[in-house]
Amino acid sequence: MALPAFSATVNADFISATSIPVIGSSYSATGNEISISLGFAPPTGTNLTIVNNTGLDFITGWFSNLSQGQVVHLSYNGIAFKFLANY
Repeated sequence: MALPAFSATVNADFISATSIPVIGSSYSATGNEISISLGFAPPTGTNLTIVNNTGLDFITGWFSNLSQGQVVHLSYNGIAFKFLANY
């Protein structure tokens, strides 16, 4: 699924570590925002994938509200978990 590269919000609702909100052969995050929620208690070392690129082209751009290296605080059942954004 390729989302438009303008004013879109990607809703990343993780119900497990294998949930992937965007899967497609190309994707441009430029101008898009990301909204991330956590629906499970992840074990230490869990990675969450927002975009799975199935094609040869690189994923381009960046989410307007998520920087490379930014710490993302998510919570589940009142417990806070930290993740690191990696483009």
